[in-house]
This record gives sequence, structure tokens and C-alpha cells, in this order.
Amino acid sequence: MQIGEELLNAGHEVTLAVGTHIRVPRRYRGRDILYWMDTIGAFAAEASPADERGMPPPQLVGSLDNHDLDIGVLQGQGGRLVGHATGISGRTMQFAPDLGETIGKADNQMFQLLEKIDGFIAANEIQPPMDKPGAVRPIDIPAAPQALHLDAENICTIVWATGYVRRYPWLRMPVLDSHGEILHENGITPIDGLYVLGMRFQRTKGSNIVDGVGRDAEYLSEHMLRRETVQAA
Repeated sequence: MQIGEELLNAGHEVTLAVGTHIRVPRRYRGRDILYWMDTIGAFAAEASPADERGMPPPQLVGSLDNHDLDIGVLQGQGGRLVGHATGISGRTMQFAPDLGETIGKADNQMFQLLEKIDGFIAANEIQPPMDKPGAVRPIDIPAAPQALHLDAENICTIVWATGYVRRYPWLRMPVLDSHGEILHENGITPIDGLYVLGMRFQRTKGSNIVDGVGRDAEYLSEHMLRRETVQAA
């Protein structure tokens, strides 16, 4: 999305293939959205590493003016939205007919979160400012083509923004699963004495942020002390 925004600001036409995502506003009720998520306990909620692949992180970026950046913003700036890319045949890109479903799911999740925040505010008699009416609204779902011919559309560049994966070529121990991820339960691997820390969804939804790492470190420290006690006995 950041690349798309930069290209639009530079005067280029942009088509964004929309995959599974989590949409939240950058700020809500006078605070950064992460403040509210932490306050209502969203990061402390239990999680499992098995959930990570099906739950991408929220689409949040930092900027000097702290503005929102999501697919609705790109659409408002003139970007074209299509479903997630499924393949290419010759010079024709193909897209899934799932744009409405993907956007609708992300919007529903966002408004459920905002309702929880509003409920917490009301229950605790907090009085933060109200946002302007319509500041957060559902994204308009456009009619999206399921195929685009690159030449006919004058598309000269494709940017594959597929993210990153972890690699452990230095870890010469049999603890990786079929996806190359470290097998563990709450940070405890199958190999006695080998632990991990800072993994996403290690124990909670905040395990890979500073506050969550601290709680997980305490948990693993207690496990190590119990292990040493048993070995000493």
C-alpha cells in the first residue's frame, strides 16, 4: 500500500490486487489504535502459532502526518482494486472474484474491534473525543475485472509485495516444520534446553511486541528454573 500511495502521488496509475488483510484506523477516539488495542487486552489474548498464517498483522504504517493508509484511501486517490492474483497467462493477469468478500470480512472485523473499544470506554466512563461522523466507514466495493491484459491496460511494471518469510540456515537442529518454522509450544521446543522468544503468536497476540516479549520471557525463565531444579534433584 505504501508503494501504491507513492506511485499514485507520482502520477502513475495503480491497480492493487487485494489479499487477506486486517484493516484498522491509525487513530480512533483521540488515541492511536494500538493504545486502545493494548488497553482492552487485545494483545494479552491467548494465541497459537498455528493461527499466524491465517491472520495477517494489521495494515498500519507510520507517517509524519499520522494519516490513515488502507485500500479505501488508495481507492480514493484513484487506485483500482481487484481480487487477489491467481496467475498469469501470456500477457494476461488473472484475479480471483473475491474482492467483495475479502473487503467485507476485513471491514466487519474492524467494526467489531471498534465496538469493543466503544464498549470499554462506556463501561469505564472514559470521555475521549468523538471522531467526526463518517471518519471510519466501510470501503465501497467496486466492480472488479477478473483478468487484465497488460499491454491493453498499459501496465509496464508489476510489484510483487508478498512479504517476508523466516529462514534458519544456521539452526542445525531438527526443530523445523514443513513450512520451515520452529516447532514449539509456548516457546519451548521439542529439544530439551532450546527455547524461542519473540515469535508472533508465541503465547499471546502480543508475543512479538516489546511488552509481550517481557511476559513470555518471565514464563520461560520460570520453566528454566523448574528444569534446573529437576535436573539438580
